[in-house]
Amino acid sequence: MAQLRRDNKRLKEENEVMRDASAFSQNGSENVIAKLAFIAAHVGNHSTRLYCRVLGVSRSRFHSWQRTPAERGARAARRDALIDEIKSIFNESEQRCGASRIHSKLCGLGYRGARRLVAKLMTEKDIRPPIRKRGNADDHG
Repeated sequence: MAQLRRDNKRLKEENEVMRDASAFSQNGSENVIAKLAFIAAHVGNHSTRLYCRVLGVSRSRFHSWQRTPAERGARAARRDALIDEIKSIFNESEQRCGASRIHSKLCGLGYRGARRLVAKLMTEKDIRPPIRKRGNADDHG
């Protein structure tokens, strides 16, 4: 019985959202930007998750659309600064440090982030230490 009540409540909410969003189906317009703007305007009435599910928009798409260009620019600037710091540490170590050591040195400088991000940025910018040779075939005799 409790499950039926939950389902009934969910269906009522979905019907309310569909009633509010009926403008999209009447026009035949499937403009994603218009859907995102509609969700942003009505987000106080119901949850973002419900609006996105009913209108067929992913939540990640909505939240990335919601971020301002200034926020995206600030993130890019932080990433560029991190790349510069990685390059300087790499060059200071005479190009001998890998992602793990560079990450630990960054942590020592106050950077808080994932080692995998450091490894990813190093791969993207083709920053890699030379491959060490572990011995010579002639030495095993």
